[in-house]
Amino acid sequence: TGSPTAPQVTSITPKTGENRGTVHITDLAGARFQSGATVRLIRLGQAPIWATNVNVVSASRITCDLDLRGAAGGSWDVVVTNPDGQTDIDRSAYDALP
Repeated sequence: TGSPTAPQVTSITPKTGENRGTVHITDLAGARFQSGATVRLIRLGQAPIWATNVNVVSASRITCDLDLRGAAGGSWDVVVTNPDGQTDIDRSAYDALP
């Protein structure tokens, strides 16, 4: 984070979802996203939730699916990692609803 070529996550839409199924993220917004980027949610003490169907629409928008079944309720960090290994974390940006 902080590199002029690192991805930057600024928002996620929707920013909440129930932990009973898959949520389609229609707009993970930011900058410098690269084709092949990965998306995951992380939270201390929990297994990461890896996004599927990740589509880097542009350098500033990603769409993806998050399977929240069984996820702990509360705030999760959103992580985007470009294929070159550079990462950005948007802290407590996503809320899983029980």
